[in-house]
Amino acid sequence: MAALLSESMHSAEPMQPVWTILPKTPMSPVGMSVRVSKNVPVMAAAGWVRFTIDLNDSLFPNPPAGGAFISPPFGYCDPTTGRITANVHSGTVAGAVQAIAIVTAPSGSLKSIPVRILINGGFPDAVHFSLGASPHNIAGLDINGNTSTITAIVGDKYGNPVPKGTAVYFTTDIGIVNTSTGFTDDNGFASATLFSANPRQLANSGYGYVKAATIDDSGRTILDSTRVLFSGNPDIVVDSVSNGGSTPFAVYFHVWDQEFHHPLAPGTTISIACVGASAIPKAILPVSIMPDVLSGFTTFSVQVIADIHQLPFVNGPFTATIAVSGPNGAASYNVNGTVP
Repeated sequence: MAALLSESMHSAEPMQPVWTILPKTPMSPVGMSVRVSKNVPVMAAAGWVRFTIDLNDSLFPNPPAGGAFISPPFGYCDPTTGRITANVHSGTVAGAVQAIAIVTAPSGSLKSIPVRILINGGFPDAVHFSLGASPHNIAGLDINGNTSTITAIVGDKYGNPVPKGTAVYFTTDIGIVNTSTGFTDDNGFASATLFSANPRQLANSGYGYVKAATIDDSGRTILDSTRVLFSGNPDIVVDSVSNGGSTPFAVYFHVWDQEFHHPLAPGTTISIACVGASAIPKAILPVSIMPDVLSGFTTFSVQVIADIHQLPFVNGPFTATIAVSGPNGAASYNVNGTVP
């Protein structure tokens, strides 16, 4: 940081507007040159400088806490060059601070223009390393090329995002994972794409794991994993129909994949429609649109009642068709009923 001191100036111009403290570099040097109006260095007795971290920066209104400080906080300028240097030490929180210098000279006290300093996060920490999939359930047991986004979130030991560009290595025991984007962004996120393909882990009923690894500050590998499911072709199995199929009645049924009776992929829709006599279904329970689940959500029910609002009202037989449609494919099942 360089400051020009003159009778007409009350601030200073920074030589380097931004310093960056990198991992394993806990301090950044801040230099200042104090000169009088004819560009002559001030004398030692007049070159008293105090350094401080200014917390009132409009560009960075929320500077990091965590104990960032400057050392030495004050001193005299070199009588020959007019220069003085101090070090900014990072604390435990990443972010931005600005350093300023206040000069005491015969003409009064002057304050330099701030030097903005960026404090990056540290190395990855196992406690702050996590992995997830979206979705976890992929229609991949019988279909190639369906995808899931695998995302690692990487922080340092203080809970800050690691520096942008930190490498994360992805592997999988099911399908194929693309690692070309395995570098963290500004928020510590690194993503890869899992494609449905062989191997499909048929011996494990379509379940598998994607793993991610990176290196901590001691050079040790840290790992996390997330479970995924390759679900198969859709199937509908009606277990029972109450009241002999005469309205009002309930239909109890399963929707799952044919191969291992796993839940279908998220976004799968389950519907029912009645054709024939005046009958209408109520809501399918527990859901009519599948969530992203690895187990459960395979047992469903629906009530069918007479549609007393239909004109003209028609008695007699009708067909209630349960239909499933989604990433896994389509299936349907007909249930015969009667409006007495």
